[in-house]
Amino acid sequence: AVKPWMGSKDCVAIGMAIPGLVNQTTGVIEWTTEFNLPPIPIAELLGERLCHRPTVTNRTYAAALAEAWLGAARDAKNLVYIRIGDYLGGAILVDGLPYWGSASAAGSIAHMTVDPEGLPCRGGSRGCLDTVASGSVMARRAREEIKRGRNSSLAERIDGNLSLITGAMVVEEAKTGDVIALDVLREAAEWLGIAVGNCINLLGPDMVILGGHIGRDAGDVLIQPVYEVARAHAYSLPMRSVRIVTSVLGDEAVACGAAATALWSNLTQSLSLHVA
Repeated sequence: AVKPWMGSKDCVAIGMAIPGLVNQTTGVIEWTTEFNLPPIPIAELLGERLCHRPTVTNRTYAAALAEAWLGAARDAKNLVYIRIGDYLGGAILVDGLPYWGSASAAGSIAHMTVDPEGLPCRGGSRGCLDTVASGSVMARRAREEIKRGRNSSLAERIDGNLSLITGAMVVEEAKTGDVIALDVLREAAEWLGIAVGNCINLLGPDMVILGGHIGRDAGDVLIQPVYEVARAHAYSLPMRSVRIVTSVLGDEAVACGAAATALWSNLTQSLSLHVA
């Protein structure tokens, strides 16, 4: 037998956040585009080695819960959270609680089709938002524009080695006024605005948060064009009620959200046992 690495007095719950789709009932990682792995019963495997069976959730949902608990969405009941990093992620909160959907796959805004004739997506579809608005796409688009002969401070920054360009660099140079970086960011904002407008029409949230290290750092350079495009595509009534903001929590957001999910799960289980 493997002894737990911590005693039961040291913690009341354990939370874990991972990239990919997590079955919220079984704690199985069903699918992830970042690791080529079969379904993994991660909660069961770790529960055999820890003092508690961990509560496992998707990392974007964890970040969204952290913003609702500690950050920008403390006064919002219904929330759409879009994580913009090298890849995209999404989460939906309804009445302050995560909406997972029947297959624990709700909120997958990265795989919302915005360009049916577009590029293949990691998830197997084509023209998904992830193929036109993620950080990795921003980096690729910047490299393409530089190869066409356009001048950019990005090329100077990486001493001509275009493979070193990242989405985060594109955001940083856009904020200094670099034309290529601004063009690339505005292009991504167009696609994001279409997706956000669709989310507003479908869900009528109080707030849409653009998070992740790119969404958070871009600030108004991204928020303003996303808002304008979303307003052009969203029905006026729900648009009047929504705020589109950037996240306020940093890299600790996912960990905080994982902790919140574990505590909430532990509390609901305790209440159920007490009522029974």
